Amino acid sequence: MLLRKFAGRFDALFAMKHLCCALLPLLLAGCSRSSDETAGRSEIRIVPRVESCTAAETFVRDEAIGLTVADGDGIRCENRPLTFDGALFSAAGMSWDSVVEQSATLTAYYPYQPGGVPFRFSIATDQRGGCGPSDLLGALLPNILPTPDPIEMIFHHIFARLNIRIDNRSGCSITGVTVGGFVPTADVDFGTFSAVPAPGYEAADVSAYCAAPDAEYQAVLVPQTADLTVGVATDDGIVRTRTLSAVPMEYGEVYDLRVSLSSELSVDLVLDDKIIDWGAGNEIGDDGNGDGLPEEPDPSTVLNYEGETYRIAQVGDRIWMAENLRYIPADARERKEYWYVNNSKNNVSELGLLYKYETAVAGNFPAPNSSTPVQGICPDGWHIPTIDEIKALDAAVSRDFFTWTGFHYVQLQQYGSNRTYLISSTVPASGKTEYMWWMSTNTAARYTVLENNVVAGSLRCVKN
Repeated sequence: MLLRKFAGRFDALFAMKHLCCALLPLLLAGCSRSSDETAGRSEIRIVPRVESCTAAETFVRDEAIGLTVADGDGIRCENRPLTFDGALFSAAGMSWDSVVEQSATLTAYYPYQPGGVPFRFSIATDQRGGCGPSDLLGALLPNILPTPDPIEMIFHHIFARLNIRIDNRSGCSITGVTVGGFVPTADVDFGTFSAVPAPGYEAADVSAYCAAPDAEYQAVLVPQTADLTVGVATDDGIVRTRTLSAVPMEYGEVYDLRVSLSSELSVDLVLDDKIIDWGAGNEIGDDGNGDGLPEEPDPSTVLNYEGETYRIAQVGDRIWMAENLRYIPADARERKEYWYVNNSKNNVSELGLLYKYETAVAGNFPAPNSSTPVQGICPDGWHIPTIDEIKALDAAVSRDFFTWTGFHYVQLQQYGSNRTYLISSTVPASGKTEYMWWMSTNTAARYTVLENNVVAGSLRCVKN
């Protein structure tokens, strides 16, 4: 077997508190208001995004998440189910608190558990029908103000997933695959999207889901370091097993396990713990030259800048960064000059950073209506695009070329999840900057002029 890891963990910095039993009636009242009480108020509607895959691949219509809303006065509503309509989660009568100016923190999880927030959660030991019910997801959105717009929440995988890819040369058909040695019950921290084995529980075998007969199987496991035993059963009645010692599996990560099944009643195990590269849905491979390393990327498709490698793409006659900039300038202060998307440092490789305009232009504000390229914090030979360059790019590519990040209110020190801003270098008047922006529920791009440093947005550089 060849075990390889190809997706990173995701952290956040929030821990939910429980109210005492004496407050329970009040909390329930806050969750279920009458139609008169909610008249004229905006419903809480959540547009889900899932790191490493699409919401459509994860959520099924009429399924539910559990939502908890807390503000400075405590928990306003706990474990309220919101149902998916194919685009967003909502619940009749679920509105913002009457104190409309007060910010709140939203914590959500999936799949919904009617017995309460699953701070202790057990994966299914029989996952042959699918891994979905065991794939616990969590999302956190702090300091959000009431809004009539749908709110985007990014859901993170809390457990580990094992993809088992089998090269079957046994001459028999595979009838089942089991994964053993791991404790199936976890204590869950929704503040950090992490989980650890719950004390007092024994390891158990997990029957894996068959994604492709005789070829691919999947299992969701509680993150831990343990001896991993894999058993492969074939239609001749034989079960071939093998154990790997002290296999570490971490929360929020996906592992690729390769199995070679021979006709000699054996299964080969090889553990390669050298991580060369990772990416959701990608497979680490050998270029065939015998050095065991993957093929070097085509230099024309990547840009190396300050220790980071960026994908680039030619669109028309211009070469663009195909992902958001994540460069931190020297002496730049977090939460002053730049921000992490949704305050999570572990999304940087996918989402980039959010910059206020002064940071993006490296403090060198261009003159109004200037046509001189502005390098700012872009690499040498690259510049911050003008709004006309952004418009040309948007007209030539699909929305998937851009990355949804939300934005940051600089003056309010608050993350906004209902729209994304892309920085341009265009200054139509002194102290004003033009941005492209779009909403999570509308793919059409819009353009707006804002005062400098009102928002922090994403940055894509274009080659000179």
